[in-house]
Amino acid sequence: PNGSPLAIPVSLCPEWIDNPVMTVPGLTRPWGIDVTEDGLLIVSECFNYRIAVLDKERRRLKLFGSKGSKPGQFNFPSGVAITPNRTVLVGDSSNHRIQEL
Repeated sequence: PNGSPLAIPVSLCPEWIDNPVMTVPGLTRPWGIDVTEDGLLIVSECFNYRIAVLDKERRRLKLFGSKGSKPGQFNFPSGVAITPNRTVLVGDSSNHRIQEL
């Protein structure tokens, strides 16, 4: 509600060609995004201090993380990437680290 809409370029998700800009209610300052081979979206929400996993229909499947500096906590998560073995890497910018989840 108080966040910016998430815009995803069509080139990332060609199966959504009929909907080139998608809005996901509830996301707050989405900063980084990656797409799994099966089309799940992994989004870092910078000001919610969490990672969101969305399906192709934009439904939230999972949220994880909270504000802090312990493992699994974030302080302004920015970049996110998925490795070939489906490990999630998160650039945890203000904690000056990359977390492997």
